[in-house]
Amino acid sequence: MGLYRRGDSFRFRRMAGGKVVMQVWGDMPLSDAIRKTQRYNLDIEEGHNPVSISKRDSTTFASFATDWLTLKTTGLRRKSLIRYKAMVDNFERFLAQRKGKADVPLSEISIEDASSYVQWRAVTPMMPNGRSNLTSAAHQGAAQKTIHSEVATFRQLFSVAVRRMVITTNPFDEVRVKKPKKHEVAAKHHPLTEAEEQALLKAAAEIDAERQYGDGGLHSIFLFMLKTGLREAELRNLEATDVLWEQGLIRIRDKVVVETRTVDIPLSAIPGLKRLITGKSPDSLLFKNEAEMEQFHCVLPIREKATLGIIRVADVNLQARRIVATHRFEWHPKATQGDVPMCKTVFEMLTRLNATRKSNFVFAHKDGGSCRLQLWEMIKEAQKRAGIPGNLRLHDLRHTFAVRLRQRGTPLEVIMGLMRHSDIRETLIYAPYDLAEGRNAIQVLDR
Repeated sequence: MGLYRRGDSFRFRRMAGGKVVMQVWGDMPLSDAIRKTQRYNLDIEEGHNPVSISKRDSTTFASFATDWLTLKTTGLRRKSLIRYKAMVDNFERFLAQRKGKADVPLSEISIEDASSYVQWRAVTPMMPNGRSNLTSAAHQGAAQKTIHSEVATFRQLFSVAVRRMVITTNPFDEVRVKKPKKHEVAAKHHPLTEAEEQALLKAAAEIDAERQYGDGGLHSIFLFMLKTGLREAELRNLEATDVLWEQGLIRIRDKVVVETRTVDIPLSAIPGLKRLITGKSPDSLLFKNEAEMEQFHCVLPIREKATLGIIRVADVNLQARRIVATHRFEWHPKATQGDVPMCKTVFEMLTRLNATRKSNFVFAHKDGGSCRLQLWEMIKEAQKRAGIPGNLRLHDLRHTFAVRLRQRGTPLEVIMGLMRHSDIRETLIYAPYDLAEGRNAIQVLDR
């Protein structure tokens, strides 16, 4: 019932619920067409639309998530898109382990899968900052705040799939993760005591001496973060033009960053580069695809595919055995823009670094690009040397900055301004009230 043939193509057409259900199947064996017709008729008798079911069964999570992220491109900042992409990658990895296959249809994802993902996310080792290779900096499972955010995101993604009638139910509708209270989030932080701070800086100086990092090494970076409260990304993208010397300020702002890296070409890479350059114009890209990049990934000093992908033929000087790669990009600070005053320690340190600076970056790599030290791993090494217990993160240096200011009597509103928070409640997470502070303050009533 409903099956007919036109030329070499089988087609299905039948009225169901006052609507025409029609689909062109193309050329296929008659026996397959009959079986497919029987299945379609059974779906119709049960009140389902067989065409929608067919479409639903062929839509995988990976393909739908890619379309969903594409729609998000215009409305979200680049960092938010990176975070959403990391969430999608985590869920794909979970599905591959649970289902035993790479492309899992949306229709096969159940409420049990969604619940299991929450449990899996809480215990699976992960690297900070979205890094994939596990090292000593890995910690066990994601934080409750992170899992709560991811569940909310997936609930939104699957609700779009329901509205498009790709699936009938949202597997994350019944999954609830309690959002942690602010004091529970603050309990995860590890601001340093003054003794721990000095021990960490001493350990950083030892690492600098062993690895010959020089004056702009780990000790300078840790000291800078402890005395300014800047975030890691703000430090890595800090340029000399952001330092207002006369006013004694560091300006954090939206800007266009121009990163120029000069690297030497090893002798082993010259024959391959000659082949790539031959026949190309100076403005052509050196590598046309990732397969060509893979051949030079372990040969050239440049490892990042994003940087390899922007190198042009004119950037390669085989005679001088040198590549000069220039990367221009827009950078936006995570929080509110603003000016951060420099204390004497920071001013003297930046003056010393500026005297020997060979790049537009304050903390520069030896090739002229921005700082690329693996700071999330190196703080773990320095913590171990210093004998500091607990789970110390790079962001805890920002927390130490806030706590130290409050311990020394700085008003909360001033700390809020220095950290460029838009809400004082966020500042309270970094610089919470302490009973000892209250004991000292209450003494004014006896004067």
